[in-house]
Parts: sequence; structure tokens; C-alpha cells
Amino acid sequence: MEINISVLNQVTREKYGDFLTQTNQLLKEYEENDPAQFQKIKNCLAQKGENWDKTITLIDGENKKDVKISLLIAYEYCLATEKITNGKISFDETCDKLFHKVDRFRIGNARKGQDDECLYGRSVNDKTAVPITSKKYQIFSRAGAQHIGYIKDGKLKSALFIYQKQKVEVGIDENGNPKTILSDGIDFNDLSQEQELLDNIRQTVFHEWNHLCEKEILLNPEEQIDYEMTSNGKKYRNYEKVREYVSYEGLKQEPVYQYESYENERGEKRKDYFYTENGQKRSIHSFQFDLKNRTLENEMCISTGLITNEIMPDGREIIHNQITEGFVELYARKMVKAIDKDAQLDEARYLEIVEMAKRVDNSRDEKYEQGKTASDFLSHCSVLKKELESIHVGEKDGLHYLADYADQVHAGCTPKKKCLRPFGQLADLLKLSNKQIAEIQRNDFWTKTELSEQDFQEMKQRIIGDDREYRHLVEDVLKKYGKEVENEKAFLDNIPYQLGYQTRQIEQTDFEK
Repeated sequence: MEINISVLNQVTREKYGDFLTQTNQLLKEYEENDPAQFQKIKNCLAQKGENWDKTITLIDGENKKDVKISLLIAYEYCLATEKITNGKISFDETCDKLFHKVDRFRIGNARKGQDDECLYGRSVNDKTAVPITSKKYQIFSRAGAQHIGYIKDGKLKSALFIYQKQKVEVGIDENGNPKTILSDGIDFNDLSQEQELLDNIRQTVFHEWNHLCEKEILLNPEEQIDYEMTSNGKKYRNYEKVREYVSYEGLKQEPVYQYESYENERGEKRKDYFYTENGQKRSIHSFQFDLKNRTLENEMCISTGLITNEIMPDGREIIHNQITEGFVELYARKMVKAIDKDAQLDEARYLEIVEMAKRVDNSRDEKYEQGKTASDFLSHCSVLKKELESIHVGEKDGLHYLADYADQVHAGCTPKKKCLRPFGQLADLLKLSNKQIAEIQRNDFWTKTELSEQDFQEMKQRIIGDDREYRHLVEDVLKKYGKEVENEKAFLDNIPYQLGYQTRQIEQTDFEK
């Protein structure tokens, strides 16, 4: 990835200077203090060739300087895994798994013509999957980073993409002008409002690589975990049995996607479409690529980590249990801090689910030994999953006791989130600018699990200032929000006792009744 820093703002240019200096200093220290393991990472990277992006190149006029970012974070990831698991997962074990499984690593964007085989779908045999290099993926994904699993040469491989926030041309509007969207990802062109770049890359990459670690190929699945289970009257599946998979070889060109309001053949109002070969309008959702069905010689059983697929009565599978994101993010943060205790973390990512995972990790480690839960999650997640499923919390098993609330968080419909809905109307009433709204949203008030009276007064002042006309409305919303924060904290603090990792008289919270 190349970045022309000469055209960027002064703050961003200075931060890139710091980024280059810090990275070079760390690389020098690691090579001097740990030459054998550092050289192992170098050798593994060399074997990956062009499949791994190895540097971020900073261009300033005729000067070019390479930041060896892949070497740095790959070394740090292996080192940090050993640290947070208290040595239960070794540096060498992580290194071997990382470079064996991660077939490619991209910083910025996927490369058309090179990364087409990486498909985004529900599974490796999803016939509606979308190439990660396609316009359709860019339109509907909006992911800041993406871990993709796919099968190549009969083996399960992974690719990691760290995206750049930028405007992307995805089609044309009703006037024939280019239609653009702002993609999600790291804003490499403006670092003035972001967390420090190195910490951002660490936190993002470690998160996605942790997804890689939680997924396993189960060699003796029947001995490790039940294929299907029933919880609270619902059927769930713990791993995928894969004999067939799909592949894409760039055989079908995408149409030009167009955007304007129209009614389809069922009288439904739509905004986006493409023309079929016979001139009919069809929703972009309906466009499918030419995917080839492939067959494996032997059935492959792929663990889904802590995620479970709910099996509906009609046979459809629905991804259930977003608690896995909490563990993945929790351990990414622990890894960053294990490398640099002063690192700047983005605490807003997966906020509530991380707090849930934190309660499990802390209390389970206290019951067993330090680093055990991280080790179990990252090396044999099916063991941790089976343990949580064996715990009874009322009519639910322990995993789904956690998962049901995590799914509410993921859907944005927790009691805490619901009481914030009037804020949209308040912003209009108070005539807040987009800049004011952004500043309010970025305030750490929303990431706290406990709020003081001073927190409320400061946020009230920030929202309404000295204007008294709508003061009672703002106070009412903040009061309700504060109450739900208290309720949520009571639920979170009860998790270790409900799961049996700590013992006391358990009183159900409002969340559990």
C-alpha cells in the first residue's frame, strides 16, 4: 500500500513520521533481543511472496520510505499470544498456525485479478457468495476489516483484508453520473481524529487473526463436541460438515449498477438495480456470480468457534451467538496491551459484548489458572464451547444465556439502545450540526459501565449548553439511559455466579427474569 503524505494535512504528516520512527525502533529492538524468533517470522514472510502485503510505503515528493508493518505485527502477535495465555500457547505454535492458515494478507483493499477466489458468504459452500473484489461486496459489506475462509487445493485457507476508508465508485445515478459510497476501514489519509495508527492496526489485525485461531478443523468431531444440540426448544449446530465448496474464477462480468427510485414487478419500491440481458430491471441483491461447485475427497468438519448456527424448522440456518466477537476483541486488546502497556485502544468496539467476555475470562481464570480461558478459546474453542453448553442457567445452557443478550446488542435493540432513540429527534429540535453530533457520539460517556453525577452534568451541558427550552427532554433521556446502564452492569456482574465460576447467593436481574 502506498500513501502520498505530501498532499495530507500537517497533523497526519507528523503522525506518519512518528509511525515510521516507532516501527523502525521496535523492529531493531526485536531483532537484537530475540534474533531467532524474529528471523523465523522473516523467513515465513519471505515464503508468502506477493500474497502478503509487507509494507506501507510513504511517498513524499521523490522520497519513498517503507514501513515494514507485516513483519512487526506478525512478530508481535506471536509474542502477545504467548504472553496472554501465560505460556500455554507458544510463540512457535502461533507462528506455525498463522502462516500455515493465512494464505494472504492485504492492507488497503483486495486486488482484482489476484484475490477473486476469496468469497464472502455464509459458508464455503454458499452458492450465493460474493467475490470480495466485486462492486457488490463493496456496496453491501461495509466492513472495516474482513477475515475470509475459503478452500484451496483441498485445504481450508484464510485471507485477511484491512480496508482503507475512501470513496468508492459503485455505479451511476439516474442522471448517468458516478454513484459513490464511503467505505469503512482505517482512514489512512487523515490521522488527526483517529487512534494512533500503529495501535489501530494492531487492534484491528489481532482481532481478525483471533477469528482465525478460534476456528478449528475437527479431526474427531464426535469425540470433541455434539454436531447438533437443543437449547430452550431450539436446535443449534456446532460445526459444519463440508464435502462440497464453491469457487470463482472471474468468469462473469458484473453489470453496471444503477440507482434511482422505481417499482419492481411486485409493486415494491426500490432504489438500486441492474439491467438483465433481456433489458429487465432487477435488484442488485439478485445478481449472482458464476460459482463452480467443487467436491472434496474427504468430508471436512469445520468448527464455528463459539458461534452456533440455529436450524429453523424449514431447514434454513441462521447465524446465532455474537458473543464470540466479545472474546475475539477482548483478547485482541489484551495482546496490544501485552506489547505496549501505554497503547491507545478503541474501547467502543463491541463494547457490551467485550464486557460479557471479560466477566467469563476473569472468573474462569480465577477458578482454574491464569491464561487458561484465552488459551482454550484460541487453540481449541470447541472445548470451551462444550463447557459453556453443559452449564444450566434456568432453562438455558450457559452459552445461550450469554448469547441471547449478545444477539440483542448486535441487533441494536437492548434496553439501553432503545432508550437512546429519542436522541435523533432531540438533535433536530436542538438544531445540532453534524460536527456537534459527532463530538457527542465520540464522548467516552457512552462507553462507561458506571456513570457519576458529574458525567451526567457534563454530557447535559455538552448536548444543550445554556438553552433551557428542551432541557427536561434531555434530562429525561439521560436519566433513562443511566438506569439501563445500571441494569446492564448488574447483569454483567452476575455472569460469573450464574455460570458457577464464582459462588454466592444469586439474585436474578431484570435482564434474566
